[in-house]
Amino acid sequence: MCSTKESKYAWRKPSIKCPDCGTESVIKPKKEYGGGWLCWAKKGGCGSKWEDGAAVIENQSTERVPNPDLPDQYNTVLKMSNKRALVASVLNVTAASDIFTQDLEETGNNTPEPPPAQTPAKPTKPPKANQPVLEAPLRLPEYAPEWMTAFKDACLGMVGEIELIAALGAAGYSCIAEVPSKDVALKIHKALTMGKAK
Repeated sequence: MCSTKESKYAWRKPSIKCPDCGTESVIKPKKEYGGGWLCWAKKGGCGSKWEDGAAVIENQSTERVPNPDLPDQYNTVLKMSNKRALVASVLNVTAASDIFTQDLEETGNNTPEPPPAQTPAKPTKPPKANQPVLEAPLRLPEYAPEWMTAFKDACLGMVGEIELIAALGAAGYSCIAEVPSKDVALKIHKALTMGKAK
């Protein structure tokens, strides 16, 4: 569930007002640009400057205030609610919450966990000269043709990843990138359509 009462939607940090012109365009420049405080003209300010510690600037309240444009957030909140509900339903239906995680941006903890201790990798066979090296069977090459992207999207809109990988295998391909042409992709798509109709 997402609500306009969540702090990132309900509250705003007020900007510092210029005591001379009254606009909310006061910024704190970096030390190499002189430090202090500046009513920035590019934000509609008057260009006035104050030293660090100026009471007229630093005594202004910087506590959060209610969002004056809360209706502007309604669409965002609706989209976030839909996204959270979709993720929750997929995790609940598949009982796969131990495999998937929520987006890091939503959890607020953006520090990644340290990687586990690496074990020496087993030697692998070198890829064939014309075979692309991919991490997953459904990963598209960097410069995939439009038909390949459309083929993947159309198939995944109809069946799941496992069914698509199985159909690729039945056609003699180990990944999407090996499908040589649009005509072959259409045959695989048709086979998936026929299999779904049964």
